Amino acid sequence: MKIKKGDSVKILQGNQRGKVGEVLEVVPRRQAVVVKGINVVKKHLKAQKTKAQSGIVDKTLAIAASRVAPICPSCGKATRIRYTTGQGHKARQCRRCQQSFK
Repeated sequence: MKIKKGDSVKILQGNQRGKVGEVLEVVPRRQAVVVKGINVVKKHLKAQKTKAQSGIVDKTLAIAASRVAPICPSCGKATRIRYTTGQGHKARQCRRCQQSFK
C-alpha cells in the first residue's frame, strides 16, 4: 500500500468528503486505513469487572484506502504517489511537485 501510518490524508468519497486527518493504522489485508476523526461510531459496552470502560464510547472504524488521497507535505495538495529507486532504496514521491515524502 502506498499510504503509511502517520500520513495526512484527504477523504475523497462519502459523507465526510473533503475532511483531512492523520492515518492511525493501516490494514493491508483489507486494503483499509483508520483515520483520526473520520468514520467515528458509537459503541455500547456492557459493564464488566475486567473492563475499565463501560457505557457508550466512540470508536474509529477503518475506511477503504481507495477513498483517501495522501497530502504532499511540500505542496500541501492531495496527490497520488509514485515510487522512485535510487541509492539502493525505494522512495515515495509526489506526482505533482516531484518532492519526496518523509
